[in-house]
Amino acid sequence: MKFVIVVSAALASVAAASKEMLERAKCGPLEFRCESSTRHWYMCSEYNEWLIAGRCPLGTSCRIDKQSGFPYCRPMHKAVEDGQDEI
Repeated sequence: MKFVIVVSAALASVAAASKEMLERAKCGPLEFRCESSTRHWYMCSEYNEWLIAGRCPLGTSCRIDKQSGFPYCRPMHKAVEDGQDEI
């Protein structure tokens, strides 16, 4: 029983460390990412680390353009595709 508890605790600490390492993951030049919970967008620095580069205003959320790879702010209430009528 003690073995199961020790193994479970070890696996939990590895999972937590893996998540933390992903957050600190290195990045490449001209890479951007969005943080949906805070509306921030990040860009990769010359040291290959994520830095906060901007924040979308209230009522908007950050998205990454699929073609250019650059971040933009989009109204949260707009949930229609181009060419479709808004409700």
